[in-house]
Amino acid sequence: MARAIHAKELMLQEKLWRVEEKIRQKIQRDNIDAAAGSSHSSRPEQGELRLLDSTDTGLQLLPCRICNRKFASERLETHVQICKKVKQSHRQVFNSYVSRTKGSAIEEFWKTHSRTKTPEVLKKKNLNQNHKANTRNLREGRLPAGTSQLK
Repeated sequence: MARAIHAKELMLQEKLWRVEEKIRQKIQRDNIDAAAGSSHSSRPEQGELRLLDSTDTGLQLLPCRICNRKFASERLETHVQICKKVKQSHRQVFNSYVSRTKGSAIEEFWKTHSRTKTPEVLKKKNLNQNHKANTRNLREGRLPAGTSQLK
């Protein structure tokens, strides 16, 4: 995503440089024509107008204050309104397991065979006992169960 954004920025930068160069050349031609007294029209050609118009909006990209995406100034207000609505609505995370098991034998099985949940107090008690036993073993220099001492 960052590469694509960087590539677009480089493309816009190159386009901007080309337009600036065309404008400089046009100004130089107009200055030379004015000095020579020529009646050459200072009106830009049709292709130049399209190029100027297409890069003009690229120069005025403004970031959205909600999502930081950049938009043309005339489109930014519309986007901000939509972006606010999207940010306010919190969608639930889709649970594919529930969708897969709905109406199947697994759903019926879980209705009748629910897991027994260990109360938090027992879990904490077991953890505390294990910690005390491990600490005692370390003080006495014993190895934990299931390991052997290598010499």
